[in-house]
Amino acid sequence: TRSPFVAAALLFSLKLLLLLAIGPVFSPDTPSYADFADAMLASHHWLSDADLATQVLPVTTFRILGYPAVIAAAKLLAGPVWPYAVIGLQFTISTGVFFAVFRLGGNLGLAPKWAVAGALAYATSFQLSLDQSRMSDSLNASAIILAVTIFLRGRRRRRADPAMADRRYQPAAGRG
Repeated sequence: TRSPFVAAALLFSLKLLLLLAIGPVFSPDTPSYADFADAMLASHHWLSDADLATQVLPVTTFRILGYPAVIAAAKLLAGPVWPYAVIGLQFTISTGVFFAVFRLGGNLGLAPKWAVAGALAYATSFQLSLDQSRMSDSLNASAIILAVTIFLRGRRRRRADPAMADRRYQPAAGRG
């Protein structure tokens, strides 16, 4: 069926229109992510020195490495339009998760139109605003939703396989 691809194309178009209309959304956290990315690009000093002697709360002590590393890569690859590159990455990943949610709906026995509706509910809820924002929440939410869909698909497969049903609750050492 083409309906999930049509829905994903329309969703991606909506996201692009929003990006063109309002641009990347900044939050109070945005400067600290960008500052950490700048520190990464400036030198390797941040790897071994938290800079506690010069600042009360250096950004390297309360920010996790991941999202600043994404920003640093975007700055290297996209130059001054790096915020759009980061948002584009977030759009792409959450659109991929849209397909994972759609497939989960199908695996749970939903008709394709209801699986598309469920995936659209995910993609047009809070995730839509997170995708526009330069903060780690979009990638974190996408990772969590993707993990849940993977676990639920695996659980569904194990329940459907009678050979797995007998071994489901045995400790690993007891499995032969």
